[in-house]
Amino acid sequence: MGMSKWGGMACGLVYLLAPVCAGAVSDPKENTLEQGAEDFRVYCASCHGSDARGGGPVAPFLVRKPADLTTLSARNGGVFPTDGVYWVIDGRGDVAAHGPREMPVWGLQFGGPEASEAMTRERILAIIEYLKSLQSGTPANEAPGD
Repeated sequence: MGMSKWGGMACGLVYLLAPVCAGAVSDPKENTLEQGAEDFRVYCASCHGSDARGGGPVAPFLVRKPADLTTLSARNGGVFPTDGVYWVIDGRGDVAAHGPREMPVWGLQFGGPEASEAMTRERILAIIEYLKSLQSGTPANEAPGD
């Protein structure tokens, strides 16, 4: 009886450790970046471009050129404006007095009928993490020191 108990525990331990030994457990931040990159490609690149610099295939047809998203930190004193970017992507808290909104309200898209608010937030934060990884030191139209 004692051997089967220990045998069962050993099998359970092997089952739990197998993914670690095989390298199957990945860094959660890496998964977040991958999800953010995929969502950016699907939902944002048509306007902002695959390089996030604002030159997507839809950009010429818009009233305002989409922002260069690789310079958000540089344009904000070296600090990535997480809260502001979150609310722009989410879009559900838009202020009507600010005029028409060209950018889609992704909070509604990511929310969908079956998604929880936590799932919506997670997807938006994944895109933000991806955008943080793309930040360059200088806005594209400025030379260092401008």
